[in-house]
Amino acid sequence: MRLYIVRHGETDWNKKKLVQGRKDIPLNEYGRHLARETSYGMRQYQIDLAYTSPLRRAKETAEILLEGRNIPLYEDQRIQEIKNTADKGKLLDPAAMSQSLIGLHFHIDLTVRLADHCPRNAV
Repeated sequence: MRLYIVRHGETDWNKKKLVQGRKDIPLNEYGRHLARETSYGMRQYQIDLAYTSPLRRAKETAEILLEGRNIPLYEDQRIQEIKNTADKGKLLDPAAMSQSLIGLHFHIDLTVRLADHCPRNAV
């Protein structure tokens, strides 16, 4: 099994270097462009299924990536952004972000979850 992880395209808050957390900020036009470019680059890969966060920016990125392909897309709230209420809307602090990323953990059992749907390739 191969697992491909793709980050969502750019949002206006990304561009301004603001913390988004779970605030449901949509992609901007450049973010959609990035998703289309990524989709083009991933056409060569066989993908059997995909998971997305329920946040618009992630879901729209996934939908663009999978456009024209008959690939099921599953929404799973366990892979959405970390709830970061205190920092939401504030400027990113690169030093603090690098430290917080060291302790980042995903609370999802991909092996069991993917095996339920397909044993091969997933995004």
